[in-house]
Amino acid sequence: MRQRFKEKSIVVAGGAGGIGSAIVRALIQEGANVTVGDVAFAELEKMKKELGESFTGIRTDVTSEQDQIALVQKAISTYGPLDGAFNVAGG
Repeated sequence: MRQRFKEKSIVVAGGAGGIGSAIVRALIQEGANVTVGDVAFAELEKMKKELGESFTGIRTDVTSEQDQIALVQKAISTYGPLDGAFNVAGG
C-alpha cells in the first residue's frame, strides 16, 4: 500500500468518533502520525490501544483557546512540526 502521509504530523480536532475517527484511521493507514483532541477522553484511550504509536490523544475542548494551544503543542512535541490539520469537532 502506498503511504501518502508517511511520517507527516497531522492534528485532528474532534477525532474520537464518527467522521473524525474515520479520518484518523485513514491517515494512520496512509502512514501519518496523528494527534487527536476530543472531549471523549475514554474513547481516545481506546483508540490509542487500537492504533498504537502513530496515535496520540489529548482531552481537548475546542471552545477553549488554552486547550487548542495544548493540542498543537502536544502534536509538535510528539511528532514534530505540523503538516496538516482537520477540525471535525462539534459534529
